[in-house]
Amino acid sequence: MAKGAARRLRRLRLLCGVAAAAALIAPAPALAGNAGPIYKHVSYGPSALETATIYSQKGPNAPIVILVHGGGWRLQKTGTTEEGTESKALQLQGFTVFNIDYDQDSPTQSAFPLETDEIAAASEWAIANAASYGGDPANVVMLGGSAGALLVARVAEQLDAALPGTVRAVVSLSGPMNFSTLVQLAENKQIKDKSYVFSIGQALGCSSSWSLCSPILEAEFSPALNIPASGCPDWLLLSSEIDTTATLQADEMLSDLEEAGCSASLSLVAKGHGFSYWGQVTGRIFEFLRAE
Repeated sequence: MAKGAARRLRRLRLLCGVAAAAALIAPAPALAGNAGPIYKHVSYGPSALETATIYSQKGPNAPIVILVHGGGWRLQKTGTTEEGTESKALQLQGFTVFNIDYDQDSPTQSAFPLETDEIAAASEWAIANAASYGGDPANVVMLGGSAGALLVARVAEQLDAALPGTVRAVVSLSGPMNFSTLVQLAENKQIKDKSYVFSIGQALGCSSSWSLCSPILEAEFSPALNIPASGCPDWLLLSSEIDTTATLQADEMLSDLEEAGCSASLSLVAKGHGFSYWGQVTGRIFEFLRAE
């Protein structure tokens, strides 16, 4: 069987209507009753933007979800950018959620290692302080959408390479996974979204000319090129059928993870990008997280 055909057979398409999605989001009453306070603007680092909103649990030893928003590594509202619907849904399912904000890139500051360093610091802070919010520091999942998915993926790899098992699982919603491939696609004008093309260039510090991009930097911050030799977390990759670039990236990551012997799956929805299709994939995400 051709490699491309084999990949397609490994995909699981999610067919969720509105009613089905709503039913999947509904929490079990016993879990919902354990939801604790929500703590806003909790500092995890020296920068004013290094803050988290924490959705706690009343009881101890809840699995931790470190959640990271997207925005092309450059778009973040003043104050806190909060994926509140997603965080609350996870909290009501019995998870302690650390919803992370972080400094963004700019025309004079590339995204890397700035943003991965801050997400790593946030993750280490969350693990160290998990018990204060009802969380289990030994049961950590990282979840991100779009640019945030790349950040959690790369940081999870870094943490597990340093100490295998630190992050047990990663959930990526439309995450970029290989900058080397993305730069080629952008340079060849195969990515039609001009805002996304600009985001890729600015994140890598080469928005003025692709010739200024550093292959070394591209490789260092591409999750597909840095899968740990041991201690690989379990992966759930999500994308949509009309989001061609993101699905190609997910396919590439799935192939690389399987070649490395990591547990991984790819699920598709009909349309959307990142957290925009959250309501269609909550059932698959909760099923995956409970299995961890």
